[in-house]
Amino acid sequence: MKKRICMILSILFTVSCLSVYANQDIKVFVDNKQVTFDVLPQLIGGRTMVPLRAIFEALGATVEWDESNQTITAYNEAYIVKSTVGSNEMYVNNSKLTIDVPPMIVDNRTLVPARFIAEAFGCDVEWNADDLAVIITSKPIDYGSLEQENSTPSSSNPTEEPPIQTANGTRLNPYYDFDNAPMQYQEWSFEPVKTVSVTCTNMIRGNAANILANSENMFNDKPSLNEEWCFLEFDLKYISSTGGSDDLLEGSDIIYKDTFFDLNGSAIAVKDMATLGDIYEGYGVFDTEVYPGGKCHIVIGILINKNIGDILLRVPNKSLNTNTWIYCNK
Repeated sequence: MKKRICMILSILFTVSCLSVYANQDIKVFVDNKQVTFDVLPQLIGGRTMVPLRAIFEALGATVEWDESNQTITAYNEAYIVKSTVGSNEMYVNNSKLTIDVPPMIVDNRTLVPARFIAEAFGCDVEWNADDLAVIITSKPIDYGSLEQENSTPSSSNPTEEPPIQTANGTRLNPYYDFDNAPMQYQEWSFEPVKTVSVTCTNMIRGNAANILANSENMFNDKPSLNEEWCFLEFDLKYISSTGGSDDLLEGSDIIYKDTFFDLNGSAIAVKDMATLGDIYEGYGVFDTEVYPGGKCHIVIGILINKNIGDILLRVPNKSLNTNTWIYCNK
């Protein structure tokens, strides 16, 4: 009888403690600034769950919500974090992690675990039980270490599955088409810094490309025996700019004949650029313009030597004296 009473009292005490946590406001601070939520944080499964958009934006990340598969994607210039409602798997720069409490929908709001999200973006996290507060402290991004991680040379065999990518697309470990990675672009040091996402969606080479070049414009150069046309398609997303919402970005700013390199780091000699006028009319590098928050599709045709292997697109960042590299072969 005594044992049963003790058990009941223990259960009541536990429920009482959980009620205290549930009824009191749990506070979240990022770099000493309290985050404001439209729905109060909740303690679920021993983890502080917070509305996703507010916590991501407080961490300086851009967040996207895919309603169709209930997937959350958040990113800044160094980290890409993906998670799905109800799933215990979270991906940080394509590396899979296991979380004990998955994102969930409560009262029509998607809640995510504050600790795991903050740590995914390289932050330190502490729990202050006395004040019921989550203390998050951000750290400067170590671009050098990010570039050195997993720097395995990419394969020249396009049928081979590409390796897991690091946060920064280095020349030896470039971004692939599935990354959709945000990166900073700045061609000249005196220009604003633009955050963009560039994805190569298609490549056509060889005889098919030669026929396509003639179809687009009959005056496009006829390739010699050692030459071939190469058509590349890109999706460009212009995320933001330090120059403001009216800082125009043209397709030719990022994608032009001098932005293509081989795996050895040598610039690819482009003999000619195709004039587009048939199925690709309006998608040329000189025809596409976009403002922050916009997207566009870009096509470029280049006449190159046949012995050129894998092709990389270089996206420069003069502020950091670095380049981001994108693997173009499909």
